[in-house]
Amino acid sequence: MKITHFANISSGVVVTSDNRKHGTMGSVIIQAGDVKGDGRISEPEFSLTGHTNLEGQALTTQDVLLISRGQQNRAVPIRDEHTGMVASNSFLVIRVLGNQDVMPEYLAWFLNSDKGQKRLSEVRRGSNIMYISKKGLSGIEVDIPDMDTQRLIVEMERLKSREQDILKQIAGKRKKFIEQVMFNYVQRKALK
Repeated sequence: MKITHFANISSGVVVTSDNRKHGTMGSVIIQAGDVKGDGRISEPEFSLTGHTNLEGQALTTQDVLLISRGQQNRAVPIRDEHTGMVASNSFLVIRVLGNQDVMPEYLAWFLNSDKGQKRLSEVRRGSNIMYISKKGLSGIEVDIPDMDTQRLIVEMERLKSREQDILKQIAGKRKKFIEQVMFNYVQRKALK
């Protein structure tokens, strides 16, 4: 099913040095640099100033942000803690229509999958800096299963992310343990 059958696509807000300030007073901006490698959004550092028209730009939990520039076009669903913020123009905002049986989290998972990335690569344009246009994205076909299957995939993805977090913690603790064992050995040898 084409994205435009179940969602609207818009561009993020144009951000310049003239309309952005450090801090989170006002309309907080999510920029591409705020998206971590694991797909989570870190705490945004900038907000908009001036007379920027933000009508209809506030993010909701029905939104998926797609980084539209570069070789890696990561998709990120908006969670409760990011509602009301605005996306910069480095994103395309995909707003899932409320009357459709599509979970934004599922859509983000699909777009980040190998199959989704292949479909995105087919609509990328540009010579120096690759980008995906709204028109290109609107032609993307998304495989949409029933809601139970979507929920299952979203839960499996959440558990996979949790597992990766735990494995990172274990690796960090293992590194500290091994270093401590080596330092203890060095101290024993140095005292003799």
